[in-house]
Amino acid sequence: MTNIALVTDSTSNLPESFISRHNIKMAHLVLIWGEKTLRDGIDISGTEFYQMLKTAEVMPTTSQPTVSEFIDIYKPLVEAGTRIISVHISDKLSGTVHSAQQAKHTLPDADIAIIDSEMADAAAGLQVMAVARAIESGMEYEEIVQFAKEARSRGGAVFAVDTLEFLHRGGRIGGAKKFFGTALNIKPILHLEDGKIEALKQVRTKKLAQAQLLDEVETCLNGRNDHHLVIMHSDAQEDADKMLEQAMERFTPKEAFIQQINPVIGAHTGPGTVGIAYYSES
Repeated sequence: MTNIALVTDSTSNLPESFISRHNIKMAHLVLIWGEKTLRDGIDISGTEFYQMLKTAEVMPTTSQPTVSEFIDIYKPLVEAGTRIISVHISDKLSGTVHSAQQAKHTLPDADIAIIDSEMADAAAGLQVMAVARAIESGMEYEEIVQFAKEARSRGGAVFAVDTLEFLHRGGRIGGAKKFFGTALNIKPILHLEDGKIEALKQVRTKKLAQAQLLDEVETCLNGRNDHHLVIMHSDAQEDADKMLEQAMERFTPKEAFIQQINPVIGAHTGPGTVGIAYYSES
């Protein structure tokens, strides 16, 4: 049995089967919706979230996991002699990394490597999956820490939103603000760069937006055939199904699947978002 534990947060949006197989520990971000505080993935699912969003009169806000939640995760592992690798959503999008670092400071003699993925949702999740496989392969702790840091340069995400209103309201709009206020029929193409949401371009129809996403991924993959893909969507299953079909025809991924964007991220991207997260092994 390995003495290395992997910790992440709910925004990494991993398949449940993968979490169980690799015994990944999870810190949960929260939705604050009116008088309710809902733990992401525990008190509310993606399906429930998007249904509620359709009729909501008050929009939700979000918050990072508490320091005490990270302590509750880390402390038993440390007491069992386990070394920890903790991979999380970009610190430019969330205070999650800061909470993890504060928890680490309460355990000064512990081996806890906190990694800022510089990504979010499935783009961070693909990094976590790569680290989990590295642990499973028997790599030494120091090697895995270095591997996790290098993994940040091997992937990314591009996505198209129906509206920038949600990103703007949540303060996560970043470089995409230059598109804010453009015509309603314009579909912004965005990506994650250096941990922030940045603008790529804008197109006029959903069909063109989806084609542009595939073009952008092809450019980023640069001919490599050792990649993993996740089609992300927020209450847009039909669009995601089409995107996966097109991606499978166009690329030869080692792995490809669909994940609905989780509630905390969906609160900022809004419904109708479709994107592609990618990760290359080399």
